[in-house]
Amino acid sequence: MELHFERTFNVSAADLFSDFKSPEKMQHWFINNDYWTAEVESNFIKGGKYHLEINTDLGNSFNYFGEYTDIRENSHIDMVWSDQEVEDTLVSFDFSPGPRGTTKLTLTHANIPSQKFYNDHKTFWEGCLKHLTEYTENPDPYATYQDPDFKEYRKAG
Repeated sequence: MELHFERTFNVSAADLFSDFKSPEKMQHWFINNDYWTAEVESNFIKGGKYHLEINTDLGNSFNYFGEYTDIRENSHIDMVWSDQEVEDTLVSFDFSPGPRGTTKLTLTHANIPSQKFYNDHKTFWEGCLKHLTEYTENPDPYATYQDPDFKEYRKAG
């Protein structure tokens, strides 16, 4: 099964691409729920590894990891995507410059093994794209949500 999304962003392809290169930027938008946080480690080169840990406001965590298999500056990213339940799916991002400095982002997630995982990843990517839109519209003051109860829970655990 395959997911396919298209979104247009009011930033240049270079600016949008930079939001994928930087773990510091990714932690602001690579979440699918408003009250969740992300910790991102990334070696953004072909063959480089990445790890994304998303922490919920209830103290649960989800891990996503894999390898960048193709990177073309400001235009394309391919990555092997795995999580706690699905291994070796393929995610592609294509960045296409549009009119008046906009960029169309096409996200494809391929090799999804079942309807359940299709639905789960559809919800995940919709949330991430929502947060990416918000981040590109207001990146400077866009704070990473920090739930004080969650921080205390992590210290105790």
